[in-house]
Amino acid sequence: MLKFLSTNHLVATEDEEYAQFRIAYQLLADALPELGLSAAAVEEIAYEKVFDTDYQVFYSDVKPALEALKTRCKLGLISDTYPSAARILKRAGIYDLFDSITFSCFLGVFKPNRKMYEHAIRQIGLPPSEAFFVDDFPANLDGAPEAGITPVMIARSNNPAAKQRVCELSQAGNPGRYKIISGLGELEALIEN
Repeated sequence: MLKFLSTNHLVATEDEEYAQFRIAYQLLADALPELGLSAAAVEEIAYEKVFDTDYQVFYSDVKPALEALKTRCKLGLISDTYPSAARILKRAGIYDLFDSITFSCFLGVFKPNRKMYEHAIRQIGLPPSEAFFVDDFPANLDGAPEAGITPVMIARSNNPAAKQRVCELSQAGNPGRYKIISGLGELEALIEN
């Protein structure tokens, strides 16, 4: 399933996204017959994945932090995602806060592929040295410096997986590899320095 999605990621519309997930979930159903997923269940799961986005929520600091940052700088979004993400961002009232949006599905590659960061920089019209890239996965952050962008790791206090990644970085002898923040509100201070 994951191999199929990663090798067939150039997806331009929600209808194409739905078709991709129908195939992916059917591959899962075929690989794990003990799940007992019927063709109708596969269709329903794929439909809900793409069109029922009520389950998508953002941390409470996201919109206020983006609104505050928007008054001081250009904002871009780089995301490993599908076309339906635009609808989710619009529903949350944050889509229009971004000056540029780079979705992996439109480029056919995922972070940390350099194309993602270069596309975002071209769209936003800034030199890479003036840009920050925030993510919670070290592998994604590693792609930013290759494009001249400063990586910032977000490790929210209520996200055990992110906290574990910070511990792993420290144990690997890379405690200063990235600037680390615990919420988007901390970006303003980081930008000032």
